[in-house]
Amino acid sequence: LRLLIAVIALLSLMPLAHAARSEGIVAVVNDVPITASDLSDRMKLMIVSSGLPNTPEIQDKLKNQILNMLVEETLQWQEAIKSNLTITPEEIEGGFATIA
Repeated sequence: LRLLIAVIALLSLMPLAHAARSEGIVAVVNDVPITASDLSDRMKLMIVSSGLPNTPEIQDKLKNQILNMLVEETLQWQEAIKSNLTITPEEIEGGFATIA
């Protein structure tokens, strides 16, 4: 579970770069918005990492699955914060090793 939280923490930092942009909100999880660019960025990551063609049909098929993943990750992140869960630098490195 700690490794999963570490990976989610790393992935959830990606949308922060876009927080200053004014954009549409596609979902709200306990007052935390998930933006259209969050969804788009994760869509691009999933398509590139899976080797799928980047077509409107593929994007349409993946959209709800990816949105559900973002909602679930946000809920897990919120629960980790609520539980005062901390992650050591070694666990973060382990998360990177798992992804790489």
